[in-house]
Amino acid sequence: MFVNDPKSGEQTESRWAAVWTLVQFWKRRTYLAKYLHSEFRKNNVPLIDRPFLTDLVQGTVRWQVYLDWVLKQFVRGKYSQLPDVIRAILQISLYQKLFMSRIPDYAIVNEANKLTRRANQDRLRGFVNGVLRNVFRNLDEIDYPNTDENPIQALSILFSFPEWMVSRWVERFGVVFTRSLLESLNQPPATFVRVNTLRTIADAYFQILQENRFDPKRGFYLPEFLLVQKSRWVEKFPFYHEGYFSIQDESAGLVAHVLHAQPGETVLDMCSAPGGKTTHIAELMKNRGRIIAVDLYPSRLQMVEENASRLGITCIETLEGDSRTLSLKPVDRVLIDAPCSGLGVIAKKPEIKWQRMPRDIREMTAIQRGLLENAAKLVKKGGIIVYSTCTIEPEENEDQIEAFLKNHKNFVLEPPGQFVGEKLTESGKWVKTFPNLHKIDGSFVARLKKIN
Repeated sequence: MFVNDPKSGEQTESRWAAVWTLVQFWKRRTYLAKYLHSEFRKNNVPLIDRPFLTDLVQGTVRWQVYLDWVLKQFVRGKYSQLPDVIRAILQISLYQKLFMSRIPDYAIVNEANKLTRRANQDRLRGFVNGVLRNVFRNLDEIDYPNTDENPIQALSILFSFPEWMVSRWVERFGVVFTRSLLESLNQPPATFVRVNTLRTIADAYFQILQENRFDPKRGFYLPEFLLVQKSRWVEKFPFYHEGYFSIQDESAGLVAHVLHAQPGETVLDMCSAPGGKTTHIAELMKNRGRIIAVDLYPSRLQMVEENASRLGITCIETLEGDSRTLSLKPVDRVLIDAPCSGLGVIAKKPEIKWQRMPRDIREMTAIQRGLLENAAKLVKKGGIIVYSTCTIEPEENEDQIEAFLKNHKNFVLEPPGQFVGEKLTESGKWVKTFPNLHKIDGSFVARLKKIN
């Protein structure tokens, strides 16, 4: 049981939200951002503190294995026997030391002591203090694994990834590429702004961001995307509530361009929530036509509706249902933004590393096949299906498309390079992006045309 400490200051209470989020995450493996925002509200964490605390929590989860490797060398066999909250305090403190160099050692140790007291663990304050001071004094003496002797284990520890994931990638890509991939997936993600072309133009919003000192840059591949160097809480961006933009990785923006829906057409988005790709399609269609946005849950469809309303989009209609069994009059274009393992977006959602297991990939492929099978029935002759994921696993990507084409001779693969550029395509067949090669999330997009 944890109690409020009247002597704790506002800063300690804010950091307590981060510690408690970590404790709950490791118990439940829940969605990190959702739980963290809930803790922010419960603890009345000021808006100004939230970006820092989000970085703190996500960073600690991102580097979990590495942090534990270091701490175990100083706590030895006792480490696994410590209360969960004490381990979380040690992890957060070490993360600040290793990855947030602007915070002085004395401040980290002092705050750890306050947090230990806040957790009603007074008897361990001396222990926490001693461990942290010992670690900080002896960082140069830490014993690291040798990449030559056991590269999979070493990469797993040094870059804090599950061994099964590292093993998959080393087998497919080799050690050098895998190391580069792990490095990029451990980088805090860039923030991309997708300018709402129904409200303004990219050049105009670029200037607004410049004037507000957000230090924007042009997107890498798509004209309506801007890269924001000095990211802040999304509500702090100029004209957020007026619908001038959406926050969306540029990799996700490729999907609507490959779909290339035209004004006046009817589009089916089989897995639409929370609506980022749905609204992007609507913007490119100039809000003219019809988009049927489907999802299993009403609460998620509400997110689509809220996004559309904020952006001033009126051509989207939501429909609750399972797209694997959906029955509709055939449409011009179908988007399958398929449920997937999400291994391409680990930079943005580091918790995915610890939530996924190999069996999840197998389970996802069955769902994906069901969506493709029904999409084939729901698209008109001459119509287009676009299949996309935010993973880099072949079973969920190219293997799915090749199997589909083998069983559906009335479909052909259309090269997507004409819509997004050839450098993002693999042999002209489909879009494949990797964060270490393309500076955006890992993703896959294929375009299929129904010829008869």
